[in-house]
Amino acid sequence: MLIKGSAGIVMIVSLALIFLVIGNMVYQTFARKVVLCEKVSCLRIFNLYQ
Repeated sequence: MLIKGSAGIVMIVSLALIFLVIGNMVYQTFARKVVLCEKVSCLRIFNLYQ
C-alpha cells in the first residue's frame, strides 16, 4: 500500500512538472510573437515620422 501511494505521488509530481514545462514553452512562444508584433508596429511608427 505504501509503495502504491508513493508511486502515485511521484506520478502526480512528474505530470505536474511536465505540464509546467509545456505551459512555459507555449507562454514563451506567445510572448515572443507579441513582443515581435510590438517591435514591428514601433518600427512602422518611426518610419512614418521620418
